[in-house]
Amino acid sequence: GGSVWWNPAHLAAGSGEVWFDAFRWIAGGRGSFGGARIETGWGGIGAYYVNHAMGGFEVRDRPGPAQGEFTLHQSVVGGGTAVRLMNGLNIGLLYKAAMEVIYGDTDDDFGIVDVGAAFARRGWAVGAAVSNLAVGDLEGGELPTTARIGASQRLNFGAFQLLPALEGVFENGGRRRLHLGLEANWNARLFVRCGWMNGHDSRNYSLGLGAVYGRCRFDFALTPFSNELGTTGRFGVELAI
Repeated sequence: GGSVWWNPAHLAAGSGEVWFDAFRWIAGGRGSFGGARIETGWGGIGAYYVNHAMGGFEVRDRPGPAQGEFTLHQSVVGGGTAVRLMNGLNIGLLYKAAMEVIYGDTDDDFGIVDVGAAFARRGWAVGAAVSNLAVGDLEGGELPTTARIGASQRLNFGAFQLLPALEGVFENGGRRRLHLGLEANWNARLFVRCGWMNGHDSRNYSLGLGAVYGRCRFDFALTPFSNELGTTGRFGVELAI
């Protein structure tokens, strides 16, 4: 489910589903994201939201009592569609709006578009997406336009499968990141995952577990942060419809 957030071409992949994911962010922050995807004759349509908030930080510019408390609240909602083309190729587009409240100041941004493409055949999958393309004036300033390109290959060993994956992330301003991941599963029922991230300030690896029971899928992941920022925990539920 979360892959639709990064690449809207996945709206045309698979059957209908609803997902919800809650997480504990660094420095006591908390949030959630969720959405739904519905299969159509040409591909799929879907919508999602992301919500994140943190606070409890003292604001001071001199010794003595704090002058206030810093708070942050970010929300994004989006909806889009994708088309399933021949030979396993999907293309998709997502329109979204964002709201951010920082220390009482509110910015609302509309007219933000993500586009993506994905191709899958014979165990191989490749995809590319560009996020945060502005199609109008943004009140709160430009969001970082981000390009992603990745590939994976599914390897079968009887009841076991391995899925190695590689992704490159490129932000405007020249920042580059590299992500590596590996998933192992047994009969597509039990999953173990690990990942490594290069180019981030305070994190470099993550671990995860997953399980499928009937029409439900459960996922859990941990990402430790350095610089005394703590550990991010994430729990997700996905339901096939």
